Amino acid sequence: MLKYYYMVPNKLTIENFKSYGSSLNPLDLNGVHIVCLSGQNGHGKSSLLDAICWSIWGDEVHRPQDELVKHGENDMRVELEFFSDGYFQKKEGRNLYKVIRRFSKRKGSRSGATSLELYVAQTGEVDSELDFQVLTGNTIRDTQSSILKLVGMDYRTFINSAFLLQGRSDEFTNSTPALRQRTLGEILQLDYFDKLQELAREKVRELRSDKTTVELQVNTLQDQLARFTEEEMELKVLSSDLIQVDQHILEIQPLLENRKQDYLLIEEIETKTSKLLIDKKTLVDDLSIFNNQLSTLQRKISEYQDILDKKEVIHENFQEINRIRNKLQQNNNLIGPYSSLIERKKSLENALVRLNEIIEQLETLKQNLFSTQKLLDELQNKKEQLNLLQLQIQEKNTHNDNLKNQMDDLKEKILLIEDSDQNCPLCGTELLHDRREHVKEEFEKNGKTLADAYRSNITIISELETKKLSILDYINQNDSNINNEFIRINSQIAGYTQERNSLDQSETQLTEINKNIEDLGFDPVENKILEEKLIQIHSYEDLFNQLSLAEKEIPEIENRISDIQKLILSRNTNIEKIDHELNDYDIKKKSAPEIKSEVEKLQNDFDNLLNQKIEKNSRKLSIERQFEVYSSQKTELNQYENQLLEINSEYGRYDELSTYLGRTGVQALLIEASIPEIEKDANYLLEKMTNGEMFINLETQRQTQKGDTAETLEINVSDSRGMRSYETFSGGEAFRINLALRIALSKLLARRSGCPLPTIFIDEGFGTQDNVGRERIIEVINQISSDFERVVVITHIEEIKEAFPVRIEVIKTESGSMFELN
Repeated sequence: MLKYYYMVPNKLTIENFKSYGSSLNPLDLNGVHIVCLSGQNGHGKSSLLDAICWSIWGDEVHRPQDELVKHGENDMRVELEFFSDGYFQKKEGRNLYKVIRRFSKRKGSRSGATSLELYVAQTGEVDSELDFQVLTGNTIRDTQSSILKLVGMDYRTFINSAFLLQGRSDEFTNSTPALRQRTLGEILQLDYFDKLQELAREKVRELRSDKTTVELQVNTLQDQLARFTEEEMELKVLSSDLIQVDQHILEIQPLLENRKQDYLLIEEIETKTSKLLIDKKTLVDDLSIFNNQLSTLQRKISEYQDILDKKEVIHENFQEINRIRNKLQQNNNLIGPYSSLIERKKSLENALVRLNEIIEQLETLKQNLFSTQKLLDELQNKKEQLNLLQLQIQEKNTHNDNLKNQMDDLKEKILLIEDSDQNCPLCGTELLHDRREHVKEEFEKNGKTLADAYRSNITIISELETKKLSILDYINQNDSNINNEFIRINSQIAGYTQERNSLDQSETQLTEINKNIEDLGFDPVENKILEEKLIQIHSYEDLFNQLSLAEKEIPEIENRISDIQKLILSRNTNIEKIDHELNDYDIKKKSAPEIKSEVEKLQNDFDNLLNQKIEKNSRKLSIERQFEVYSSQKTELNQYENQLLEINSEYGRYDELSTYLGRTGVQALLIEASIPEIEKDANYLLEKMTNGEMFINLETQRQTQKGDTAETLEINVSDSRGMRSYETFSGGEAFRINLALRIALSKLLARRSGCPLPTIFIDEGFGTQDNVGRERIIEVINQISSDFERVVVITHIEEIKEAFPVRIEVIKTESGSMFELN
């Protein structure tokens, strides 16, 4: 059974989509039947519908998606709640779903990132807080597939039926006949029959494979049964050949046995000869070993005799070795203490050298300390001079401050005298002109004296400041260095003094060490001479050991030489006996090659006869067994031939069904059956919008140049001027045709789903109509509204907007587009 679903938008939330920014309230359409989406062109009306489509179909709506993100932003987000009668995870019936799609612009060379989430409402009313269950798949593709199952159509079908998109309302009429057929097929969900056709084709392919397999079996069995007569003749020939082979075997067998006995005697001689040769080799090997041993022992006797000749010298040197070792052993007990004393002596001699160096260093440091102390005294003197200069500068500055105050008082008095009448401004007494001038001159004279003193002080302060800076520069440059140098020298003196104190006893200790070395009595030169002599005569120790060994072993070696000489004599005697026997056997073996050749020939003929007998018996047995197989193969062949008839019959049925389910079969019939419904609904609407002046006719078949009939979907439009093509109509007339056809397609989709089509979107197109045309279109929209659960009309025309009580007003501000539901 075909299943159609629907989708009803309920609530839309957008962030940074096209002209819309963030922080916008959701667009809640719950309970709205007919709504007009109005606003000026370019303010973002169509963008709201694009957001709905993008949340469902993603980049099918627009590529690249970067262009959908609001200018200046990097991320966008659209959240859509919608009703659907599709089901997911066994939650059947009308359910509320929520889809959230996000997109982030690419950074650098990376592509943009998309995320997609799907939820279904669990509990609660639409107007209350809802719990949503997660339906998001493992991948975006899985989630997108689930969404398409819920909405029941792809984006192209949607904009060809339920969505009259701005600028694309003629999408269906301007499509090719083939695309129109495809769109109508998707609305009718004829892909269901495509799937059935593919199943039928798969069954045809399966039956074709079975047919090939069974035909191969039939051909194989027929070829095998054709060999029956040939093998029957072969069996008769094999029986005759086997009789002849048995006769030849009986003739050859006695001759072969006799000659084998003769050859066995020869082989026995060969065996004895081999054994004698092995024995002879063993005796020869023994002789070689014995001769080597005899030579070795004789050389040993000679070496021992040479050692015995040096017996007296060896004894003298061996005694000298023992004497030297005893002396060296005594000296070894003294080497440890002697080495320790020598090391201590060297250490004390180094200490005395260091002591002299320290004394010289201390003298140098004391001289440096005296020089540094002078520098410190000079630095302290500079600091005192600096303090005195600062006091002098302070006194001069204070004096100048007093002078400046006095000069300011005189200036005020002069000004008062110049500005006053005849009375003195200070004491109030009367001042005549001469007296006034005299007082003014006195004040000016006093002011000049004060100014001269002030300028003199400035000069003195400048000179003092110069001296102060010079002294301060000297202090800054030398204070830290001189003090650090003073501290460093004192520190070195303290260190050297401490080290000198520790080395003062070194000379006394050195004298004591020299006495201890003398008392020890160890002479390293004498010890070295003894070691060298021991190296020269140490070989006499080995000679002494060899002398002892020679005196002990010479009698034993002489006895062993006598025994070996006896063994050599015995082995030579046995070798002579073996050579005599081998000569006798060689005479008897001269006839062996002839006997062996005859035995091999007879044995080869006998083996060939036996092999022929085995092969022929095996072939005979195989043919006899094959006769049993032929009977079962005949039965099997009948079964395969009957199976092939059944497969051919079933193959024909499924092949015919595959053709019937195709686009020229039942799909064409269903499209043909839907045409009257589309024509009826479209012409009804055209009659309302054109006062009965226009109607359309849809053709599903046409004649080809060859005279055949081809499937098509042509649109013929008729008006008062007769039948003519769609392209010849004006924009207003074309919009009415498009609107009528699209609403008819939407109603067809509704009837196929068994319920009212939930939503239709009509985006613009009213600008092509005159006032009468607009009124008729509004009337049509109101009439068809009962066929839809939600009708959304998009316009910027005031007269159209006023015809609908519920409106979504869209305005554009500096921060982006905004909307308000009134």
